[in-house]
Amino acid sequence: MINSIELHNWKTHKDTKLNFTKGTNVLVGLMGAGKSSIMDAISYALFGTFPSIQHRRVGVSELITSRPNQENEASVKIAFTLDGNSYTVERNISIDEGAKATLEKNGAYLQSQPQRVTEEIERILKVDYDLFSRAIYSEQNRIDYFLELRAADRKGQIDELLGLDKFAMAQENATSLVNRIKDTIAETEKAVASFDSQKTGRELSQLNEELAELSKKKASLEKEATEAAKELKSTDANLKAAKDLLAKKIRVAKEVAEVKSKVEVVKGEIKKLDGQKLPQKSELDREVSEANKQLLGIRAKEQQSRDEERSSNRELSDIEAQIKHSKQRIIERDRLQSDQKDRKIDAEEKRLSDASDGLSQLQKELATYQSQKEETKKWVAELEKHISTCPVCERDLDKDMKAKLLETKKSALSNAEHKIGSSDMAIREKKSEIDKLTKALDSLRLLNSKLKDYAGLDSQLKELEAKLSGAKERYDRAKLLTEEAKKEYDKITARISELTATTEKVNRLESYKKQTTELEKEASSKESELGSINVEDATVEKLQGAFTSISSRSSKIASEVDAHKRYIDDKQKLIEEKDEQMKRISKLVAEVAEKKAAIENLVKFKNALEETQRQMRTRLIGSINNVMSTIWPDLYPYGDYTGIILEPSASDYVLKVRTLNGAKEKWEEVQGIASGGERSIACLAMRVAFALVLVPNLRWMILDEPTHNIDEQGMARFIRVFNETLPKIIDQIFIITHEEALKQASSSKTYVLTRNKGEGGATIVQEQ
Repeated sequence: MINSIELHNWKTHKDTKLNFTKGTNVLVGLMGAGKSSIMDAISYALFGTFPSIQHRRVGVSELITSRPNQENEASVKIAFTLDGNSYTVERNISIDEGAKATLEKNGAYLQSQPQRVTEEIERILKVDYDLFSRAIYSEQNRIDYFLELRAADRKGQIDELLGLDKFAMAQENATSLVNRIKDTIAETEKAVASFDSQKTGRELSQLNEELAELSKKKASLEKEATEAAKELKSTDANLKAAKDLLAKKIRVAKEVAEVKSKVEVVKGEIKKLDGQKLPQKSELDREVSEANKQLLGIRAKEQQSRDEERSSNRELSDIEAQIKHSKQRIIERDRLQSDQKDRKIDAEEKRLSDASDGLSQLQKELATYQSQKEETKKWVAELEKHISTCPVCERDLDKDMKAKLLETKKSALSNAEHKIGSSDMAIREKKSEIDKLTKALDSLRLLNSKLKDYAGLDSQLKELEAKLSGAKERYDRAKLLTEEAKKEYDKITARISELTATTEKVNRLESYKKQTTELEKEASSKESELGSINVEDATVEKLQGAFTSISSRSSKIASEVDAHKRYIDDKQKLIEEKDEQMKRISKLVAEVAEKKAAIENLVKFKNALEETQRQMRTRLIGSINNVMSTIWPDLYPYGDYTGIILEPSASDYVLKVRTLNGAKEKWEEVQGIASGGERSIACLAMRVAFALVLVPNLRWMILDEPTHNIDEQGMARFIRVFNETLPKIIDQIFIITHEEALKQASSSKTYVLTRNKGEGGATIVQEQ
C-alpha cells in the first residue's frame, strides 16, 4: 500500500504532502490544478519515469517548478508497505547535477544510484514500468481506451499488455531469418557449382614445381653474394685506411704552413715595438703608482665639494617649495576672504530655525488630514454595507438618505486625500529647503575655521625669501669648487691611461718573443711528422677502382637474389590463393549443410512459438474472463447484462456482454449496444481483471479522469462501484478527477486541489 507522497518544486507543487490509506483515494480539482502531477510523481518515484516522459511530451527539466520563478531542483518522496516491510524511495532532479535517488527498507539504506534503485523497486514489486503503466496506471481519459482503437491496433496493444507480442515478434524474426538463410544457401550453391576443382589441382602441381626450381637458383645466388660481400668488406677496409692516411698528410702539411705564417706575423710585431724605444717596465710602474696617489687626493677633494653642493641644493629646493606653498596659501586666503564677504553665521542659523518650525507645522497638518481620511473611510465602508440604520446614531436610514450621506462622505474622503497630497508635496519642498540651509551653514562655519589657519602668511614669506638668497650663494660656491676638482681629476686620469697603454705594449713585446720560440719548435715537430707519412694519391685511386668494381658485381648479384625472392613470393601467394580457394569451397559445402539443418530447427522453433502463444493467450484470457465474471455482478448489479468476456480472434480482441432476449442468452459487443456509462463500467471490469491477473501481488489501480463519457445515471453507478465494490477487490485505488460528484466515491482519503493559474501560483491541497 502507498502510505504517503511528498512533492517539492515538482511542476506546480511547491511543498505538498499527501497521506493515503486502503480503499479509494480521490483527488479533485479543475484542469491545471496539479492533480495528474501527483500520479506522475508516484510513477516517477517508483520507476524514474511516467507516460509523458516515455512519449517525449515533456522533458525531465520541465518537471522543476518554473513559475513564478525558475527553481534549480525538485524532489519526490514516496512511502509504501509490502509484505510487512516499510519502504521509502526519494528521487531528486537538479538543473546543474542531474538525477539522484535513494531507497530505504525499514529505515535502513538499500540503494542510492538511480538505475539500481529502479531495479530494486522492480524486484520488490515484481513489476517493471511497462507492466505498471499498462495494467495499473490508466492515463487521463483512457478508461475505455481499448474500445476506441482499430481492431489491429487493439489486438497489438492487448497482446503487448499480456506479453504475447514478444512471441509474435519472435515468429516474425524466425521467418525473416529462414528466408535470409535460404537466400544465402542459394548464393553459396551457385558459387560452389561454378568452381573447377580439377583445374585448380593441376595449377597447384605446376606452381609447386616452379617454386622448387626458383628456390634452388636463389640458394646458388645467395652463396655467390656472400663471397662477394667478404671481398668487398676487405677492399673497403684497405681503401678507408689509405684515405685516412692521405687526409692526415694533407692536414699536417697545412698545419706546417699555418705555424710558419704565424711565426712571420709575430716577428713583424716584435720589429714594430722595438722601433718605438719603450721605457723599462719598473720605471712605468713607479710613475703609475705616483699618479694613483695624486688621483686619490683629488678624488677626496672633489667628493667634499660635491657633498656641499648637494646639501646646499637640497636646502635651496626646500626653501623654494616653502615659498611656493606660502604663495598658494595666500591666494587661498584671499579667495576665502572674498567668499566670506557679507555672510553672517547668526543670520544663517535664524533662517534654518524658521524653516524647521515650518516643517513641524506642516507635519502636524498632515497627521490631522490622515486622521480625517481614516475616519471618513470607516464611514464609507459602513454605509456601503447592506444596513438600514445609521452606524453612529442608529436612526433609520431610507435609501435616498443613505445615498446622500454616502456621497457626502466620499466627497469628504476625496477632499482629505487631496489635502494629504498637497501636504506631502509641501513637506518634501520644506525638507529640501532645510537641507540646503544646513549645507550652507556648515560651509560658512568651515570657512571661518580655515581663515584662522592663514594668519601671519606675509611675514613668513619675507623670511623665506631672505633664506633663499643665502642658500643660492652657498650652492654657487660649492659648484665652482667641484668643477675645478673635476678638471684636475681628468688631467691625472689621462696621464694614467697613457702610462697604462705604454705598459701594455711592453707586456705584449715580451709575450711575442716567448710565442716566437714556441711556434718555431711546433713548426719543426710538424715537419718531422709530415716526413714520416708514406702514402700517394695513386695508391688511393687504385684501391677505389677495385672497390667500385667489386661493389658493382655485388649489387648485381643482390638484385638477382631480390628478383628471385619476388618470384618465389609471387608463386607462394598463388599457391596460397589456390589452397584457400579449395578450403573455402569445402567450407561453403559444409556451411550449406549446416544452414539447411538450421532452417529445419527454426521451422520447429516457429511452430513451437505459435503453439506457446496460443496456449498462453487461452490461459491468460481465461483467467481474465474468470476474474471479470466473478466481479461483474458487483460492478454491474442490473439484469440486462448478465455476464462479460474478452473474446480473442485472429485479428482482434472483442469485449462482449451477455444479454437476455426472452429465455435466450446472446453475447453481443459492448461497443455496439452499451451506453457511455455501461461501456466505462465494462472497461473498468477489464482493467481490474488485467491488474489482478497480471499483477496479483500489488492490487493497485490509478485512474486519471475515468468518467469523461459518463452520464448522470452512469456516474451514480461509478460512485457506488468505487465506494463499495472495488475496495473489496482492489487494495488501493487512486482517482484523479475534475468531477465534484466523485468525492462521494471515496472510501478513504479525499483531497481538493486548487491553484491560481493566472498568476502562476503553486498548487494548494486541502483534505476533506
